[in-house]
Amino acid sequence: MKRVVFLAAMAVSTLVAASAEAGQWYVRADAGYGVSADTELKERDCAGTCGAPVKGDLGDGGSIGVGVGYQVKPWLRTDVTATYRGGYRFDGNAVGGGNYQQDFDAVTGMVNGYVDIRGLTKTKMGAFHPYVGAGIGVSHNQSGHAEFTNASGPGEGPDGSRTDFAWSLTAGSGIMVIKDKLMFDVAYHYTDLGRAGVDSGSFVQGGVSTPVNGGEANIQLHEITAGLRYMF
Repeated sequence: MKRVVFLAAMAVSTLVAASAEAGQWYVRADAGYGVSADTELKERDCAGTCGAPVKGDLGDGGSIGVGVGYQVKPWLRTDVTATYRGGYRFDGNAVGGGNYQQDFDAVTGMVNGYVDIRGLTKTKMGAFHPYVGAGIGVSHNQSGHAEFTNASGPGEGPDGSRTDFAWSLTAGSGIMVIKDKLMFDVAYHYTDLGRAGVDSGSFVQGGVSTPVNGGEANIQLHEITAGLRYMF
């Protein structure tokens, strides 16, 4: 499946003030840093017994995203976002020896909903406007060519792509910069991008080509973002 490319711009993830009026539209831009949770690359479509999984993680990477949203009520808002994530690289060890590595990036579209705590509780919090939220969507996950090294030397396998269901949980706080117009925000996100992996094909090592089955790994990230939201 061909990769979908979204335009993303740098700057940071935001929040509307609790004093914002219902019916107000906004645009947002954000940038972030993420760390992968541990995962396993497991063989799929194998005849008989599958091989042992390769255990590892994707290290760390960055993200940039844009979105358009709407303030439904003083305590409730929603938006649609597109986010690019890159710079990740799976690094794992195979049972029996050998190191396995593979680059990873993703383009994700989500529909998100947020509860603005200040608007819900009517509590005065100074310049701070905390919130919690959740999102669901689709992520196109792209993996580069597999690179494997063991006692026999280096080898290379297929790349791969998956488009899968994605979801996230969010908690953060905005800081009002210009009343009812501009908000600066920092947030934590737990993001599940679904599956990524390699397609079926051939593994080449030392000039010898060996057919291999595809493999998949579940991708979860812990991310911190910062950004701006402009309300109009």
